[in-house]
Amino acid sequence: MKRWLGLVLLLLALPLIGMALESAQDLAAPQGVDEPTAIERVWVELFAAMQARDGAAALAQLGAETPIVRVADDGTVARSTGGDFAATLSTMEFAPRETVTGAVEIDIDGALATARVPYAFHRGETYSNCGVNHFYLARSAAGWRLAAIVYSVHPACDAAGRPTAP
Repeated sequence: MKRWLGLVLLLLALPLIGMALESAQDLAAPQGVDEPTAIERVWVELFAAMQARDGAAALAQLGAETPIVRVADDGTVARSTGGDFAATLSTMEFAPRETVTGAVEIDIDGALATARVPYAFHRGETYSNCGVNHFYLARSAAGWRLAAIVYSVHPACDAAGRPTAP
């Protein structure tokens, strides 16, 4: 009798197990795309939105309330939000261009990922600064999005984004 009860309970649970697996698949990267590539697309699209000075496209990668923290060499910390950033993009008189300068490090922990991305920033064609973007990303059913950005700013850097003498 206990075997039959166990079998009946298992059969009743199968649809619930199937729904749980479908939900887990919804959170995965798009079919044919590995997680690191899906994560990288977030900042590639953010950088493209920056260069196009398109605030709406930037907000597709980060929320209006997403914290953005800038840390200068002297320890000065400036805070803003994704909304502030998006609004500023459309008023810039130059095309901001950010490029990856060295090896990217991505760490994935379930629905949380971090990425260390060394960069060089240009105001139009003129070099401005460099450093490291520390991107914090969260995965939802809609995919990966930026949850926070913390970045360093240096006048000159090595390829890894670490400060060097100018």
